[in-house]
Amino acid sequence: MVVYSAVIDLYLRCKCFTNVLQGMATFKAIILKHQKKSDDTYNVKIRVTSNRKSAYISTHIYVDKKDITKSFKIKNQAVIEKTDDIIREYRNKLLRISTISEKFSPHEIIEYISRDEKFKLDFIQYAKDRIKSMNESTGKAYLVAINSFTQFLGKDSLQIEELTSNLLRSYKEYLECSGLKRAVSSYPGYLRALFNMACDDYNGEHIDNWNIKHNPFSKFKVPRQGVAEKRSLSVDQIKAIINLPYRESWGLKDG
Repeated sequence: MVVYSAVIDLYLRCKCFTNVLQGMATFKAIILKHQKKSDDTYNVKIRVTSNRKSAYISTHIYVDKKDITKSFKIKNQAVIEKTDDIIREYRNKLLRISTISEKFSPHEIIEYISRDEKFKLDFIQYAKDRIKSMNESTGKAYLVAINSFTQFLGKDSLQIEELTSNLLRSYKEYLECSGLKRAVSSYPGYLRALFNMACDDYNGEHIDNWNIKHNPFSKFKVPRQGVAEKRSLSVDQIKAIINLPYRESWGLKDG
């Protein structure tokens, strides 16, 4: 009888929790096929549906054709697990206001989720995920730069707000001391490109919708690559060659 009562109690609790979830917004990881990037990749979006309306949240995850089906459903299990973690986090946040969230529009839910805690983005992880979506030759160059940067940092994680102009200057000095002349301009250039990609993915058109509000590259200028020295001969050098004392031995005659 005690066991039976416990089962009934568990059933009622689960039913109550299910009813709460039914009144909440739903989240689903999707691909918007009309938002194909220039590098033939797609950003994974989280679709928020509430009161028969939908809105979308960008993620740091990118996929290409091999990761999705012909009907644009995600089939890469690693990607599915990552999006499940994101959705679980969103649901947990929404449970805190479950009694009122059912009246929220999708945009209000997204605003609440974003406002609930400070925006966080691991720049290193974002960069590595972004690089995976690039073609092999391009991605290899970006990956070398990121590996160099993490070696300089001494860690594999860096929140994007920690990417500052002072840190970039220190990284530049590190490259100079390492004797990597070409890397002094190319590696920070790759970091700037990745930072701009993150801004493009996570910032809206207006400053009020910006998650990434700082720009370390506004106070740090990426050094220009050194221009190769001209190798053309001067007029005097050409005349000297013409007047070399080997013309007779070569069987050459003046005129």
